[in-house]
Amino acid sequence: MHAVRLRIVWILILLAFGAFSSQAVAAPKVRVKDSYEAFGLKRLFSADGKEGYVFTQDILEKRDGNSKPFLLLSFNASWCQPCRKETDALIAWDEKYGRKGLSIVLVNIDKETKGIEKAKAIFTAKRPKFPVLSDRFNLVSKRYFEGEANLPASFLIDPEGSVVQVFSGADEQSLCRMENGIREALKLEPNPCGDKTPKEVEAPPIVAPPKKTSITAKISKTKKKIAWIPIGSKKGVNKSMLCRFKTTKGMEGKCSILAIIGKRTRLKASKPLKKGDSVILTER
Repeated sequence: MHAVRLRIVWILILLAFGAFSSQAVAAPKVRVKDSYEAFGLKRLFSADGKEGYVFTQDILEKRDGNSKPFLLLSFNASWCQPCRKETDALIAWDEKYGRKGLSIVLVNIDKETKGIEKAKAIFTAKRPKFPVLSDRFNLVSKRYFEGEANLPASFLIDPEGSVVQVFSGADEQSLCRMENGIREALKLEPNPCGDKTPKEVEAPPIVAPPKKTSITAKISKTKKKIAWIPIGSKKGVNKSMLCRFKTTKGMEGKCSILAIIGKRTRLKASKPLKKGDSVILTER
C-alpha cells in the first residue's frame, strides 16, 4: 500500500511538468554496461488511441512466461531528418523481432509546441505500434546525453537493466549494425554488413540523354543573307543554338543567330534566303 501511495504522489508531482522521472537532474552520458533507470513519460502518439503515461518497467516485465524482453530505447525529434529513416527501421524491427524478445520505446525530445505537433503528425502518418513518448522537459534525455542530444541515438537494454549496446546514425551501415546488435542480443544470426566489394557494387542505372530542343520556323523577312523569323526567347530561342536553313528548293546550309529582339530573331545565313524558307534551331 505504501509503494502504491508513493507512486501516486510521484505522478501528481510530475504532472505539473508533463513528464515522470525517478530523478530530475542530468546524469552523465550513458555508456555500455551502465545501469538503466526505469522512467515514465506521457504518450505522444498511440496507434490504439491510448492516452496517459507509460512506465518502462512495466514494459520490461510484460512478458508471458519467465523470459523478459530486451528494451530498445530510441530518442527522436521533429527537426532530426535522419530520425525519420530510423523510425521506419524501428517499425520494421518491431514487426520482425517483437515476438522474439524485443520491446521498443521511442522518446521524442521536442520542447516547443510547434515541434511537438509536427512530431505528432509524423507519427500519426507512420503509425508505429510501439509507445511513442514525450520528454518535453528533457528530464529523461538529460540522463543519456551530455548537453544537446546527438540524434538519432538508441540504447539497447538487457532484461537485467544493463545497457549492452549504444547506437547512433541512420545511414544504411549504421542501421545494419544496429539490427545486428539486436539480432546478437536475441541470439540470431547476423545479417551481412560492411562496404560492398567491387563485384557487388550495383551498376548505375542507364539514363537516356535529355532530348535536345529543336525549333523550326519560317522566314518572315529577308535582306540578302540577313533573315528574320517570327519567334524569340519566349519560344525557347537562345543565341547558343545551332542554326541551319533549308530553302523551298531543298538547298541546305548553316546560319547563325545575330540577335533576339522581342518576338523576333535575326539570323545570318551562308547564302541569300527568301521568305518562306525554313530555319531549324537546335540546342548544342
